[in-house]
Amino acid sequence: MAKGSREEVVKLNNYLERLRSSIVECYQELHLQKKLITVEIIKEKVLGDDQMEHYKTPDKYLTELTYSFIMNFEHFLRNHKPLDYHKPLNNNGIMKHIERFRKTISLAVTFEWMEKDPFTKYKQKFDPVERQCLNIEELKRIEQKDFTIERLQQVKDLFVFSCYTGPSYIDVMNLKPDMISVGLDGKDWIVTSRQKTSTRVRIPLLEKARAIIEKYKQHPKIVADGGLNFFL
Repeated sequence: MAKGSREEVVKLNNYLERLRSSIVECYQELHLQKKLITVEIIKEKVLGDDQMEHYKTPDKYLTELTYSFIMNFEHFLRNHKPLDYHKPLNNNGIMKHIERFRKTISLAVTFEWMEKDPFTKYKQKFDPVERQCLNIEELKRIEQKDFTIERLQQVKDLFVFSCYTGPSYIDVMNLKPDMISVGLDGKDWIVTSRQKTSTRVRIPLLEKARAIIEKYKQHPKIVADGGLNFFL
């Protein structure tokens, strides 16, 4: 409070007291409704801007995540128009965001941080996607393409390696020298486990895949790592 007995000081202190009372009232209202309480939210309610900032808060209480919130989130994703070079989300892109959100909520329910799962009645609907395979000519064009940027060249080589062996990106990155052994046919085979499923697999090491391994065997980063991995 301001000190003094002049009229303007009294008016200022009266205004500050009314403001303090409004802040306390807003706090108590949010507390009774078990809603998230932050400085920003209280400020918006006191100044009358809370209707404009319905969901623009840095955090939400788990108790506020209802079925209605999920539907509103989906509606937002479907109508959001990026201001940068990104394209608006298609249905499957929206469902992937919902799927990640759902996993987080499922974890909260498992740890009993939430009494019920708001996703119980929510149905995800992915559009069927027909994935096209590369034909041999397309693969050859990729193999013959050289990039001046080293990182892009590495990405291309990893992709070609996967085409001739089959493992996913993460499995290729985890490939180690001791995972290659000689099979009954006298040829080299990759013997490993898929990280996602822990399934044991045996893959013949074709010449083009072997050539890529040889290419990176003396790479400075591989050498610095002691040759523990084929790719870094």
